[in-house]
Amino acid sequence: MSVDSSSTHRHRSVAARLVRLAAAGAAVIAAVGTAAAWAHAGAVQHRCIHDAMQARVRQSVARHHTAPGAVSAVGLPYVTLDTAA
Repeated sequence: MSVDSSSTHRHRSVAARLVRLAAAGAAVIAAVGTAAAWAHAGAVQHRCIHDAMQARVRQSVARHHTAPGAVSAVGLPYVTLDTAA
């Protein structure tokens, strides 16, 4: 049984095109990923208004020499109601 050389060449040519297409796709994905990483790294860090408020409350607590346990994790002081009046 003889093999048609043009058929073999056609299959190799199609396979080579698919390999080149896959390589080009991988290169595009890598380029887009790199560009996105650079854009994210160069972005200005967003600072929420709540972060600034929390920092001010913590500074105020430090100035008033309040015990650290009297302030919650979000920077707000714990409040107790005195019902023995």
